[in-house]
Amino acid sequence: MLIQVPPEGPLDCRIAFVGEAPGEREVVERRPFVGWTGKHLDSLLAAVGILRHTCYITNVVKVRPQGNDISIYIKPPYKDKEPKPTSEYYAYVELLHEELNKCSANVIVPLGNVALYATTGKWGITTWRGSLMRSVPELGCRKILPTLHPASALRRPEWDFYIQADLHKIAKESSSPEILFPQRNLTIYPDINASLAYMRHLLQQPEGTEIGFDIETFDYNISCLSFALTPDDAISIPFTYQHGDYFLQGDEEQVWLAVAGVLEAPHLKKVLQNAIFDFTYIYNTLGVVIDPIEDTMIAQAILDPDLDKGLDTLASLFSREPYYKGEGKAWFKRLNMNIEDFWRYNAKDAAVTLECWQALKGECLRRDQWPVYRRHVDLIKPLVLMTHVGARVDVDGMNKEARRNKEELNKLQAELTSIVGPETDEKFANSPKQLMKYFYETKKYKPRYRTDPKTKQRKLTSDVYALKELERVEGDSVARIIRKMRHLTKITSSYLEAKLDEDNRLRCSYNPVGARTGRISSSGTLGGTGLNRQTIPQTLKRYFLADDGYLAVTADLSQAETRVVAAWGPVPRMQHAFETGIDIHRLTASLIFDIPYDEVSDEDGSSPLGDGAHSQRHWAKQANHALSYGLGHKKFAMRHELSDEEAYRIVQRHHVAYPEIRSQFQRRVREEVMRTHMLKNPMGRKRRFLALRSLLSIGDDAEGWEQAYAHIPQSTVADIINEWGVNVIYYDTSGIYSPIMLLNQVHDSIEFQFPLDIGSERIADILSALSRSLERPITLPLTTLLIPVDISIGFCFSKKLMINIKSPFTQESINIAIASARKRQELSNGAASPRLA
Repeated sequence: MLIQVPPEGPLDCRIAFVGEAPGEREVVERRPFVGWTGKHLDSLLAAVGILRHTCYITNVVKVRPQGNDISIYIKPPYKDKEPKPTSEYYAYVELLHEELNKCSANVIVPLGNVALYATTGKWGITTWRGSLMRSVPELGCRKILPTLHPASALRRPEWDFYIQADLHKIAKESSSPEILFPQRNLTIYPDINASLAYMRHLLQQPEGTEIGFDIETFDYNISCLSFALTPDDAISIPFTYQHGDYFLQGDEEQVWLAVAGVLEAPHLKKVLQNAIFDFTYIYNTLGVVIDPIEDTMIAQAILDPDLDKGLDTLASLFSREPYYKGEGKAWFKRLNMNIEDFWRYNAKDAAVTLECWQALKGECLRRDQWPVYRRHVDLIKPLVLMTHVGARVDVDGMNKEARRNKEELNKLQAELTSIVGPETDEKFANSPKQLMKYFYETKKYKPRYRTDPKTKQRKLTSDVYALKELERVEGDSVARIIRKMRHLTKITSSYLEAKLDEDNRLRCSYNPVGARTGRISSSGTLGGTGLNRQTIPQTLKRYFLADDGYLAVTADLSQAETRVVAAWGPVPRMQHAFETGIDIHRLTASLIFDIPYDEVSDEDGSSPLGDGAHSQRHWAKQANHALSYGLGHKKFAMRHELSDEEAYRIVQRHHVAYPEIRSQFQRRVREEVMRTHMLKNPMGRKRRFLALRSLLSIGDDAEGWEQAYAHIPQSTVADIINEWGVNVIYYDTSGIYSPIMLLNQVHDSIEFQFPLDIGSERIADILSALSRSLERPITLPLTTLLIPVDISIGFCFSKKLMINIKSPFTQESINIAIASARKRQELSNGAASPRLA
């Protein structure tokens, strides 16, 4: 017999919470929200000053579903289709509407998707949470303000932040049943005179005025753009219409000139969301550099990198604007959206961005993160420049290697067919369904499962880690062949066959806040060309060339992250190695493999570990990079294709060699996070750990703390390379770096080129200045650290073909290095051979 759990709380309340269905504890006590989820809801309410006993609390379904599976009553939508409710669900919803109509709550709060659907007819709680909405007519079109179900925050603790932000808004909205949406003066459909008048008005504003700006693109062209003088006053200026151009040709030219004038006006601060996107389009279209700039996306990423930084999320946190981003998506999907509504959406983007900025700027200042924020905003210009310049590539060399890879793929496919059978097609290697059937049904191997990190569900898999296990444990040749095929396919399709631009250069787009640690990231360009230039394998770097008459240069912070760990710990044996010039990876190899330092090999294939293709020093290097961050031996084995026994020996020997990594460095990180919920690096970057409850629940389990352990080393190195490297070069006013052409940034290194004809003396001066800039001391809790920079020069960006040069740089050392690099390039077997100046 199913036991109904009745609602509780006063009917004359201000706030009514609606959940999904009762759980096991709720059925026992016959009260809603009294189990673990209920206790968590109580703590969230208390944190914002809402008293539970003053609220009405109920559920859509009044009984606990069998197996706690709500899909018995309503199946979630699949892809873009609607949810599928049952007749029992409709009966419960009718009952819910009856009880809520007896309740005088000023605001009804659906908790999660099922409650949202029952009260508004909408699905997508992560989209609609924090939005002021009207209820379905059956509830009298009352005020609704949904938030996430507290059970979801038990699985994803950082979501507590969203729920608390929504509860603050709910508390304010509960003072009245009146639904007051933001009122904005949004000018759409402006003629030439109205467009020019608005921009003249912007130019008349005083020094330091902040204005919102946004563009919308279609078919790689700007279809409309918007300015906002205040969060309540914005204009959308269209350039295209259903019937063609919006303005006459002469009028459009006037508008573009006026737009350029506003964007270049030094007294107006242009506030954008994801500024590098708009900046790139405007630069490519008009040749205009937007300056000065503020960026809401960057501000959010600096303040709380664990949270989403899209404008829809920012609007839900820092404005009263209900979710509206779906309007833009509807237009691009051509879902019968009126073009005037699209222009209104564009104008709203500028207004909302400006409104969110006012709150985000205050938070950056309050948390002392303004310098960190400025560092990333300053990266926009050099990153756009790197995108604009792109990289010269050896097209013929890449094409030849692609053909060789395809020939090898054909051989592997034939080998695969001979083993599995003639029915094997080209899709077999990439078909999880076929692979799982083959391995677990035909071959009857022990099934491999993986737990989805988001849903926490355990699923049968044939992913790369499963293939590694099947190859290593079962000795399965099919798994080996498939992994090799996937590797060759990845190398070929992602890199060798990357789409070049019309000038045969390879480009990428950069994200100045691509990673939580402050690292930038890269991807293909906005025009659909290029690739992620930061992940290009070293074996392919020989195809990336300096331009004719130029010298390729890399400035690489030497073993930077390991140095930070050693100094922060401290880890005395590591520190001694760095101070005395001992190769840290060779030292680690001698300690792991219990052999003399001088006998450690760096030759590929000198170690029998894994597939036998690597050296002893290689395995030590992998250990130094990963094990400081708490990686366990099983993950280390999967990542590097080792047996569990081999990985266990490396991990244990590494921690025996450097016990302070656990006892000092990791312990101090844990203590600081537990004490302050935060870590601060030497460059001033602070990171709040919003998922702290999740970290505390696993105690000292090292692997769960990987992000925390990695944050200080990775963020410190990223900030050094960006602040004292990229930004110093780009914003140089002395002229010392003027010959440098920035080409790429790869986490702890910079790639650039400059003309050979500037002479070796000037080259030596430039490299000396850059080394001094990057080798500034940083203050750590227990010591001061200086990270040396390695400079390499050549005619391509392959480490094997470049020449490493040491400070002090002289005309003679530069000339010798250039000659050596030229000789090495010309003699390289199969490498690109550019024309040299």
